Amino acid sequence: MKSKTIVLALCALCASIAFTIPTAVAQVPVPYGPKDQISFTVTFDGPGTDEIARIAVGMALISPLHEGQEGFSTEFDAQTVKQLAPGKFNVSTAIPDYLASGTYSLRVVSAGPQSLGAIYSYRANLPSITITVKNDKQFTQPNLKGVELNPKP
Repeated sequence: MKSKTIVLALCALCASIAFTIPTAVAQVPVPYGPKDQISFTVTFDGPGTDEIARIAVGMALISPLHEGQEGFSTEFDAQTVKQLAPGKFNVSTAIPDYLASGTYSLRVVSAGPQSLGAIYSYRANLPSITITVKNDKQFTQPNLKGVELNPKP
């Protein structure tokens, strides 16, 4: 009887471990790479919501710049907008080819109506959104040998 109880307890323990491992693994963020699509759901409410047509979601590098990527971009904006419902939008872009590797954080959301030249920026009270970008590309900056002004033709 004791051995049957021990076997059942071990089976229960193994089952709980088996169901826990995939959950833990699924929570590990997968890094984005060049050309990967990234998208955000952006929602608005209140007056003016029905006029929004342009939206940008800006992300900026918050980790140290990797050696060999000194000239790479350290910021990017998602600007392709698709309205999902009134006041709810999908905003997406592809990760740029020469975006530096590292951790990026949400820095700004901008929005405005199509007819208005100005766009409103939201920087305060943004949610904490971070992503990781892994880019294996590198570039070694050559030495500048010279620059000369050519004669006026």
